[in-house]
Amino acid sequence: MSALSENCHHDRATVDGEHRMQIELIEALQASLHHPTGTRPGPTALMDQLQSFCAAHFMSEELLMRFCAYPELDDHIADHERTLDTLAGIALNQPGDPAAAEARLSEIKGFLTAHIRTRDLAFTEYYRRWSEVGSADRLVE
Repeated sequence: MSALSENCHHDRATVDGEHRMQIELIEALQASLHHPTGTRPGPTALMDQLQSFCAAHFMSEELLMRFCAYPELDDHIADHERTLDTLAGIALNQPGDPAAAEARLSEIKGFLTAHIRTRDLAFTEYYRRWSEVGSADRLVE
């Protein structure tokens, strides 16, 4: 293992917790759309939190993927951009059409869940192998 890979960690429990937080924020936002006056924080604040959390999580993942020369980085980034673009669109239209916002949030929740179970899982496996050898050049499929 290289000195770099010893100092670069991909803690599965932490990442799983971040993924759970993304889903929980979506669910809290959906609930707040059903009862906008009875929830704190409200839909706008929850959307801001969701967008900020997703952006930070995605940036962290992408930096680690770049660091270990992950070959599927571009596809992974495309999923992240799609998610952030969809959330931005929901944020713009949410006040005027909460039913549509809730439907789009259900779609993005499904998309994120599939992304986590496929692309993120594939990266976790790649990272495990990469950290054992310390170099993408030495990975053997």
